Amino acid sequence: MTQPRPFNGQDINVAAAATRAILDMLLAEAGLTFHQFVALRAMPGERAAVAERAAGPGADTAALGRAIDELAAAGLAHGTPIEPTTRGRELLERITAASVRTGDQLFDGIPIEDQVIVKRVLDLVTERAKVLRSELAGQAW
Repeated sequence: MTQPRPFNGQDINVAAAATRAILDMLLAEAGLTFHQFVALRAMPGERAAVAERAAGPGADTAALGRAIDELAAAGLAHGTPIEPTTRGRELLERITAASVRTGDQLFDGIPIEDQVIVKRVLDLVTERAKVLRSELAGQAW
């Protein structure tokens, strides 16, 4: 008999949703959407390259392209290649600092050895999920 796994995809999703809710709150206070934030963080570069760099697995690159346009319209990014304005860089620095502070609070008291193991496991799960997704793409149920 196979021993049950101590955690699964649902556990990963719950933890991701809990931490993402904190980031979404910080972004809302800053007046940014998640797509705008990741696009701003992926600058500078050509628009298509920034959108591609900002994209995670299954990300909507069209939404990231729109986010770049929204950042430019808001005066937070400009130019070709696209890069953050001074205001955009300052906003990104403030959000990043707040995110680091909350991360420090989240991980406080968790032994570094445990964090290293979790990182290694999550990296492995991510890589396997990418491979499995490409293998399953287009298969009918």
